[in-house]
Amino acid sequence: MNHKIFQRLFINSTSILVAAFVAFASVNATTIEANAEEYTAEAAAEQEFAGFDVSAALVASPVTGKLIYTQGALDRLEPASTTKIMTALLVVEAIESGQISLDTQVAVSATAVAANPSDASHVTPKFQPGEILTVDQLLSAVMISSDCLCCDVLAELVAGSVDNFVAMMNARAVQIGCYDTNFTNPSGYPDTNMYTNAYSLYLITATAIAHPIFNQYFSMASTIIPATNLCPGPRGLVNTNALMLPGNTYYNPAIVGGKTGTANRAGQCLVTLAQKEGKTLISVVLGGKNRKLEDGTTISTRYYETNRLLDLGFANYW
Repeated sequence: MNHKIFQRLFINSTSILVAAFVAFASVNATTIEANAEEYTAEAAAEQEFAGFDVSAALVASPVTGKLIYTQGALDRLEPASTTKIMTALLVVEAIESGQISLDTQVAVSATAVAANPSDASHVTPKFQPGEILTVDQLLSAVMISSDCLCCDVLAELVAGSVDNFVAMMNARAVQIGCYDTNFTNPSGYPDTNMYTNAYSLYLITATAIAHPIFNQYFSMASTIIPATNLCPGPRGLVNTNALMLPGNTYYNPAIVGGKTGTANRAGQCLVTLAQKEGKTLISVVLGGKNRKLEDGTTISTRYYETNRLLDLGFANYW
């Protein structure tokens, strides 16, 4: 067969398969959510359960694939820095393919620094153009400190440019079966054109935790980045996720991994991996807020409701 004809047939066939897959994923996601809501309607009635004080909530078993509870799980919302789960997944897959390694050294580009506003970098002192870091250090800063600059540095390393990497993110989302999802940058920095939903974040996370290297960074509560060529002293990183910090009001010993996200429109977001008594759960909350209670105390519904959501998940595990 003529090579060009074969190439056209392959491209056309691939397009048809992708379109069919997307359609299947959309129907399947809706069906699964409906089943989950039917199931939890009974559980909620038994427990006089009134729902969660967030825009969307989901708890499910990544082992069985069963959704235990959903609330607005397909509603289109901004993901904020929970986007970094997809970014870390692609970096880990590049490591596993042999393209890069955790020890690969990369210089922070002036382009990446210029593209990130001052509030997008959460490491102190901030990384500078020309500073040399390893992939291990960059992943640590992304997943522990939610550093946006490091996302761009990794994107340039893996894909040659941020734009190329974003295209990879969206293609991978289709492969995973994500519904109504569009990434526009690797970090989740606010953009009205970036959106997803709780169910898609669950699918991405369930895919990511199948990779041991990903879990290594998903579970880190803190670490230290040693001195570099442009920073004479070490940098301490502490996880932005209060559920993972012993001594914190919201600390939950069942938590084995998680990623926060916070922005004005997106609100307080959190994706969590928890294990207890042989049960494994992934929870997703989007659109949380600070809520003042009647006694005058203020709670973060991102954390408060995640703990309640996990309690519901473990109690109704199936």
